[in-house]
Amino acid sequence: MVVHGGVCPHPKLKGSAYRLCSASLNRLARLARDLGVRIALENAPALEGWLFTEAEETAKVMREGLDSWVGLCLDLGHANTARQVEAFLNAASDLTIHVHAHDNDGLKDLHLTPGEGRVNWRKVLEGLKRIPFKGALIVETASEPWRGLEYLKGLLSWVEAFSSSPASMRTTRNAATWRPRRASSQAPDSTHERLRHP
Repeated sequence: MVVHGGVCPHPKLKGSAYRLCSASLNRLARLARDLGVRIALENAPALEGWLFTEAEETAKVMREGLDSWVGLCLDLGHANTARQVEAFLNAASDLTIHVHAHDNDGLKDLHLTPGEGRVNWRKVLEGLKRIPFKGALIVETASEPWRGLEYLKGLLSWVEAFSSSPASMRTTRNAATWRPRRASSQAPDSTHERLRHP
C-alpha cells in the first residue's frame, strides 16, 4: 500500500513533523504486517513544506525511525522535481520496494509520459538494475500510460534491466505496471504481456 508522508507548516517544526509521521507509519506498519501488506512510503515532489523530498533525509528517517515493514515507493517524477533522482537511487536503493515512473520538466509534477521530460531513463534503469530492484514499476502518467511503457521497454534493449528472465507488464486505463518475472515454469496469466530481452 502506497502512502504519502505529509507536509510541515513551518521549517522549524520539521523534526516534530517527521517524528509524528514516523509514529503514525509505525502503527500502520504493525497492522499491515498482520495482514501481510507492505507499506510503501512515497517520496514527495519539491513543494514547500512537503516531507520526504530529499534522498539523504528520507533514507535517514526511514532507517532510524521507521519499522522495517515500511519501504520506499520511489516516485521518479517527484525525485526529478527535487533534482534527487540519482541521490535516491544511491541513498535509498536498499529501501526501495515500489517505483512510480513519470516524467516532467524538472520543476513541476506534470506526470508526463517517460521520455517527454528531463528524467534520464537510461540512467534510472541502470540504477534499478544495480540495486537490483525486484518490485513493481508503475507508469503513472496523466494519460496513455502504455506509451511510457513502450518507451521504457525500448530502453531495455540498451540496458539489460532487472534480470535476464522475461518480465511481465500489465496496462489499465491510467496506469501501466512492469514487474520482473520470477523464474518459474508457470506461464504468465492472461493480463500480462511477456517482455523479451534481446
